[in-house]
Amino acid sequence: MYLRETRRRNADGTEVSYLALAHNVRDENGVGEAQIVHNFGRADLVDREALKRLVRSISRLLDPVDALTATLSREMKLLDSRSMGSAWVADQLWRRLGIDKAIAQVASRRRMDACLVERVIFAMVANRLSVKPLSKLAGCTWLARRVYIEGLETVSDDACHRAMDSGQ
Repeated sequence: MYLRETRRRNADGTEVSYLALAHNVRDENGVGEAQIVHNFGRADLVDREALKRLVRSISRLLDPVDALTATLSREMKLLDSRSMGSAWVADQLWRRLGIDKAIAQVASRRRMDACLVERVIFAMVANRLSVKPLSKLAGCTWLARRVYIEGLETVSDDACHRAMDSGQ
């Protein structure tokens, strides 16, 4: 099934389009033909809110990934999806306790990128707080592929070692 748009030109030269819910069927000769299931009427007069409700109603029956894929425009492409979960909760607590500012203050005395050092240290802590804690080296892959941490896209094992040495 698909939303079909047909256009026609009026005698005065204006173009009008109509929307219909359709699906393709084959006749006895195997020739495909569009069969209209429901006419929505003129495209400029269609109740857009009713269409949104219909899409939401249909989407409830789909897997969330399929529903998202179905609603993405052709120009858009889902590039990446990573969970936030426990890392986000830990980050909120981390900031509320002021740990981020304390680490950044110490790192700034060492002529390092204080924000980067703080984020790397947080990433290592978040890895240890996750459901399946990993080593530092495996934690770099965990960060790159499995979790989203605000302000830190990826991290190398060297960055982890430098961040740990920044407080000495």
